[in-house]
Amino acid sequence: MGLFLCLLFFLLPSFVAASCQSFESPTPQVKVAKVFDGDTLELKDGRRIRLIGINTPEIGRQGRTDETGARAARRLLQSLLEASAQRIYLRPGEEQQDRYHRHLAHLYNADGENLTERLLAAGVGLQIAIPPNLQNLDCYGQAEAEARAVGRGLWKGSDFPLDVSRLRARERGFYLLRGLVARAKRERDRIWIDLQGGVELWVHNDELPYFGDFKPELLAGRPLEVRGWLYPGKDGLRMRLRHPAAIRWLDR
Repeated sequence: MGLFLCLLFFLLPSFVAASCQSFESPTPQVKVAKVFDGDTLELKDGRRIRLIGINTPEIGRQGRTDETGARAARRLLQSLLEASAQRIYLRPGEEQQDRYHRHLAHLYNADGENLTERLLAAGVGLQIAIPPNLQNLDCYGQAEAEARAVGRGLWKGSDFPLDVSRLRARERGFYLLRGLVARAKRERDRIWIDLQGGVELWVHNDELPYFGDFKPELLAGRPLEVRGWLYPGKDGLRMRLRHPAAIRWLDR
């Protein structure tokens, strides 16, 4: 473990101001067998766990290169687990599995500290909010905000967030983008928000209640940051928005 990571690990408690809800449950401890990356691990019993509330850069596999910061995120999670003797508590999400059959959970170390909060405070990943697993939403947001304010981890990168104009065609994966709304409209079961540069954001009607009094007709010309998974659509790149925590409206 490098000097920077060692210092980061020991200083972590000092810059997490408001801890997430502590873990108080008779659930037995489980033991970790393997860490795949900063947000995914495998238990000794064979279950694969995906941490709720965070997305970290992907480790390159099958000939792909690592995303920036992927190794640092994995090393930090490994260090946090080593300090807990590889033993953790799980708090399952309301939705307990994802489409890859990974178990979705908040992780706590032997002292009851939330590991997602620690990772976000170190700046090695980004907060994500995917209903219905919204527990600790405010706490995770605060941890990320503290890392961003001091330029820690990913937040010290000059191209972070990435401007929409710098995206390549057929891009895929998780991105934090900065752009400008060109137009927005309501269509049957969803709302479309088109960004200048060819990215289409969309919100399904089922999740509109999370967005409150959402008026697409007032969005044209507004700058924003947005986070989520990009995928190729019919007319360009698309990103689904599941919760307003994915959007940060900027000053004009």
